[in-house]
Amino acid sequence: MAPQLLAVTLGISLIVFSTVAVHAQAFPPAFWSAMPVPSADAAVQEAVQAGGEAYAGDCGSATPASIGQECSKYVAASGVIRAYMVGLSFSEFTNWVFVEQTQAGWIPISSAAYDDSSGLPAVPWPAG
Repeated sequence: MAPQLLAVTLGISLIVFSTVAVHAQAFPPAFWSAMPVPSADAAVQEAVQAGGEAYAGDCGSATPASIGQECSKYVAASGVIRAYMVGLSFSEFTNWVFVEQTQAGWIPISSAAYDDSSGLPAVPWPAG
């Protein structure tokens, strides 16, 4: 019976690993709309959904119904640019999304894979 349990455990581990690997990719700016949206959160939502993921909103408001969806956490601002960490609800962050406030509204401008290997999240601000 132990070999069967090991096989099931390995199968589940592979599924979880492949899901995390897919979510570790940055969101593709080529699919972002050039149309500004009214809020920074709406711009983050646009970036996440352009990557083919469902967006649950702020991670602090996530509910069990948002499991499997991406959520975001505001981290910092630099001038008119805001940085958000993004990842699956109730899981680790996997991406950075950067949004910029323009006169017409908010637009996503960049994304990057999240790297927490240093222990503290250093914001990888987009080159200006």
